[in-house]
Formats: sequence, structure tokens, C-alpha cells
Amino acid sequence: MPSLLEAIVEKYECFEDDTFDQMPIAIYVPRKNPRNMIPNLLVLNDCDIDSAGQESDLRDKCHGVEELDLAQNCLSRWSEVFKILHIMPRLKFANLSFNNLSSDINSAIEVCDDTGETYPCLKSIVLNSTNITWRSFRHILKRIPMVEEIHLSMNNYDVIDLEDDEHCQHIQMPSVKRLHFTGNPVSTWSEVCKLGRAFPNLESLVLAECPLQSLMTPPPSPDSHLGLLSYPRQGSGFCDMTLDSPHDAFTHLRFLNLNRTLIRTWDDVDILGRFPALRYLRIQGCPIFEENSERQEYTEHERRQLLIARLTCIQTLNGGAEITADDREDAERFLIRYYMDKPENERPER
Repeated sequence: MPSLLEAIVEKYECFEDDTFDQMPIAIYVPRKNPRNMIPNLLVLNDCDIDSAGQESDLRDKCHGVEELDLAQNCLSRWSEVFKILHIMPRLKFANLSFNNLSSDINSAIEVCDDTGETYPCLKSIVLNSTNITWRSFRHILKRIPMVEEIHLSMNNYDVIDLEDDEHCQHIQMPSVKRLHFTGNPVSTWSEVCKLGRAFPNLESLVLAECPLQSLMTPPPSPDSHLGLLSYPRQGSGFCDMTLDSPHDAFTHLRFLNLNRTLIRTWDDVDILGRFPALRYLRIQGCPIFEENSERQEYTEHERRQLLIARLTCIQTLNGGAEITADDREDAERFLIRYYMDKPENERPER
């Protein structure tokens, strides 16, 4: 299998050398230093790369690289990943998706600990479908202190484990603003809240295709016999004191994608209305909107109106145009008409 160095030479240098060799007219062109031939964006998908290659040559060629896409290769050793990060100190974006990085990170991390090396320029890292363990991910976070965007989709996570190994405290990364978590089998909102506590300044969260059935957070086990399994209504002081609200961990969240989750009740929609900073929401393909459902009593347009009326702070819904004052007034009028003849226990709070 080729190394990263060999793949770079094959893709970015051979073509240029052949071009010069076949030129019929001799024109003086100052030859570029090999280091300058390499663009600051390297895309080397599906090249069977399994290692970094000769370190000094790779450093000479790639010292100025800022974006690196190595998706769908054969990298499996963290020592090689760290070697690549070390050689590219200006790297801002790294895509390692679909490399099998499930191996133990300990030996590789010990090498890094010798120098205390971090990668402060790295702002975005993509680890989709890498099978990276939570332990390895926690170690990675320590090496990228300024990261703003993380992709962890399709890693088969059903629980969130971001508790520091050494201090038994929940990791906190204030720099992280955007997190993609699509297609992981996490099913409870209490697990998702761990992401919010780890990334307290999170502004964008994608949970599409996660089997979340509700946004309600269960109470502590001693109170479970009381049946308090739903979000407490405003003003219910006892519940407010004994339960964390579903939005407490997401005070800065502005964008949320819940497409193709298993959300099935309007109570969950009402919970979304309490997220203090939420302005942009995607919620499609959920059981609450299933076609031919026995509960469906409204058209697609009417569903949108019910959502707009319940979510008073949302500015755009499902990627559509910005919601206007007229849109909201029409939606609120429809909400009143729709629930006028419904039993009181089915009506929304507002």
C-alpha cells in the first residue's frame, strides 16, 4: 500500500514532470521547488494510503498544507495520524472519514506526551465512520484545543462517554461550535445532553437519523416511581428543582437538525420552543409527521403552521424562507382554530 508521500508524488508531481518532458519547444521556465508544487488543499480519497511515509521529505512538501482530505483510505495506526499532524503544523481541516481508527491510541499518545504537542491551528476534524472509541476521541480533543467543528457521524455510538480518564470530570471544550452526529444509535436525550455539557458554546447540532424517541429527560431514579418522565410544565417548582431541563445544556444552540429521528409527540415540539437561542430547525421524516398515520388530521401546510405557531422564536423551518410576521400570525390563528374543539389536555400550553 502507498504512503501519503507516495500518493502525493504520484498525484501532484508526475503529471507536471511529464508535461515538461514532452514540450516540443524549449522555453526557459524557472523550476519550482518541490515544496511549492503542492497546493495548500490536498485531496487524496480512496488511495489505499496506510502510512505517512518518509518524514523529512513529507515535511518539505507539505509544510504549508492547510486542508487535508484522506477519506476512504487504509489508515489504522494513530502513530501515523499524529505523524501527519506533526508534519503539517498549519493544518486547519482534516478529513479522516472511513479509515478504521478503532485501534488503541495509548502508544501513539505517549509519543505525543513526551513533547506535549498540540495542534492549535486545526479548526475542523471529520471522523465519520472511523469506529473511533470515546477514549481515543477524548485524547484527540486534548491535542486540538482550538477545534470549532467536529464530525462524529456513523460511529455506532449509543452512549456518550466524555468523562476525563484522569480526573473523572466531564470534559469541556468551549471552542467547539458545530457538531455533526448523524446516524448514531443514541436514543435518549439525556445522553445527548452530555454533548451539550462537553461543548457548552455549541451553536449547531446535527442529530439526523438518530433513533431519538423524545426530548424529555428522565428524572433521577429515586423519583422514577412518580412517573415524572416528561418535561415539567412551567411553574411546577418541585419538578424544576429535581430535573435538568432538556435545554439546560444547550444555551447557545442556534441550529438543530432532527430529521428522520423518532420524535412522535407535540410535547417534544413544545420543548424545542424553550431552547433559548434556537432559531433554525430541521424536523422532517419523523413519526409525528408520518403519512397515512391514524393521527394525521392535517395537510403538510397545516403541519408547518402548527410548528410555526408552537415555535415562536424559530426564524427558518426545514430550510425554507424566513418566517415573516404574517406567516406567524396566520399560523397562530390556525392553531387556535385547530385546538378550539379539542379536549383541554390535548391543547398546547400557550
